[in-house]
Amino acid sequence: MDAPRITPAPPSLQRQEAFYLHHFSTHVAQWLDCTDASRQFTLNVTVLAKSSPILLYAIISYAARHLGDNNTADEFQEKCIVLLIPLLSTETIAHDETILCAIVILRVCEQLSVTVTGGDEERHLSGLSALLKASQGQQVDPSAPTLSQAAFWVYVRQSFYNACINQQPPNLNFDLVLVPPPPVIHQQAVDVKSETAWANTMTWICATVMQFCFSGSVLYSESSTRMQRWHELSEAVENWNKTKPITFDPIWSGERLMGGDPFPEIWFTADWHVMAFGFYHLARMLLKVYRPSPRFAIRNIRRTLPDSDVGSWISE
Repeated sequence: MDAPRITPAPPSLQRQEAFYLHHFSTHVAQWLDCTDASRQFTLNVTVLAKSSPILLYAIISYAARHLGDNNTADEFQEKCIVLLIPLLSTETIAHDETILCAIVILRVCEQLSVTVTGGDEERHLSGLSALLKASQGQQVDPSAPTLSQAAFWVYVRQSFYNACINQQPPNLNFDLVLVPPPPVIHQQAVDVKSETAWANTMTWICATVMQFCFSGSVLYSESSTRMQRWHELSEAVENWNKTKPITFDPIWSGERLMGGDPFPEIWFTADWHVMAFGFYHLARMLLKVYRPSPRFAIRNIRRTLPDSDVGSWISE
């Protein structure tokens, strides 16, 4: 009889490594989990990092960058990339959740480095996009039941930055079919998958609005077709707001001060409620600014909304 196979224990972390891993789990992982009620990066990725050097090095680079230790961040980013490069040509990499999470984290590090490098080099953007497309089927589940799905939603939110800064469509596969969020059942206990699904549904709607607004006349050359699509997106945005769970409503809001900050003070229960609220209003503002008109053929990147419009919307 064969002897039972013994899996070797992962090497113990050095104190410095543990310090950065702890900082990741207690401070910065929540940014990656901001639309994920199950907090997969905080809880699952932290555990996986203890047995995956690639993931650990990516996390250390991220945590060090957040703490302003740029030398350590650069050192561990290079260590991570050295281990990662040989795996990029393998057939199974697209289905390796730890690798996907590591590359997503490297992409976050890249965006955090803008203040140091002076620009977003996007070294990991195209590769990450290709891997995520390979790992996805024809549908995308907004409840993010797996780590690869959670990584996908982090990437979606990451794409918003460049889309808004450069006024270009997000680098996403809009042929994906979004699985509808579960219906709202009143008096039901809070369900983390449902909460995640509703937050990510608004995230995806906002992404489709960005695609529409920043594509100019490329997607819809006929003004009537473009106006029809504008109405469809406006309806999707407002339908989400009307049908969302009551848990997404603020627990308190205060009036904005006259002559002061145009934004009222609003308190929510959870991060994903705040993010969904923000994406909802971002989508509304974009649709307001990019409403089709006879002059739409020339895109005006300096269009603005009056502060009074923004303040009144958020107060609603």
